[in-house]
Amino acid sequence: MADNGAMAVQILQKTVYDLVLMDIQMPEMDGYEATRLLRQQGYSGPIIALTAAALIEDQHKALDAGMNDHLAKPLDSVMLSHSLARWLPLIVTDSETEALRLASEVDSFKSDQLLIDVDRGIQVLSGNKALYYKLLRQFSKQLAEEKQTLLRDLNGLEPENSPETFSDLQKRVHNLKGVSGNLGVKGVFAILVDLDQSLKRNELFESHKVKSLAKVIDETLDGILSLLDDPTSVANKVLPTSCRMTKELKRDLHGLSVSLKDSRYISDKHLKSIEKKSG
Repeated sequence: MADNGAMAVQILQKTVYDLVLMDIQMPEMDGYEATRLLRQQGYSGPIIALTAAALIEDQHKALDAGMNDHLAKPLDSVMLSHSLARWLPLIVTDSETEALRLASEVDSFKSDQLLIDVDRGIQVLSGNKALYYKLLRQFSKQLAEEKQTLLRDLNGLEPENSPETFSDLQKRVHNLKGVSGNLGVKGVFAILVDLDQSLKRNELFESHKVKSLAKVIDETLDGILSLLDDPTSVANKVLPTSCRMTKELKRDLHGLSVSLKDSRYISDKHLKSIEKKSG
């Protein structure tokens, strides 16, 4: 641990770490300047910004300085876990260890088994049930739209394909993995964790696993549909007839969905603002 930015640069000139958590507010040299200097010197390891500011402008400033990602303080364990999973492909977090275990048992999944952890998803959204169900509807639509192309591309993948082909497919899988994990869609998340790691290593996904992915996607979509169609579910109390889906609300919900994909910090104030607009 370095006491200031200048010391951090000195340490990293001698040692390359798997990942660096760079505090923005440091004496002598701040995190932005330290990162720019390290990049100029050829340091290529992942650097994650830590700052009390959670505005989109601060995130852009961190990326412009050469940082790979941005985390807001106080640290959220879920956001930290997703960031580590993204930038440390060889390190598996506790949640992903459990996901890999589930993936190994996916062939034994039954339709009546829990594939969606609603409580988990609501917890990530600071208890906001209304937003959770809205985002679950959006994810269901996204998953249904991407299913066929994803399965087709996985089945068509060959060992001789370029690294860029594997990378492009991995990015798509990573986005789906992030959203499914945040929303508690644990059956899909479990297999996508396994798939994500295979693609990062430029490895093919076994055919039986692709079939399992298709099966779990179908069962998850059915589960979400049943959940949203249940007349006793909170999901059907989310949008009262008096609620108007304005352009501003649609924009805010889209932005929230993007934030969940990228594992960005979402403030309680922002969530409450969207909830108020949704009535």
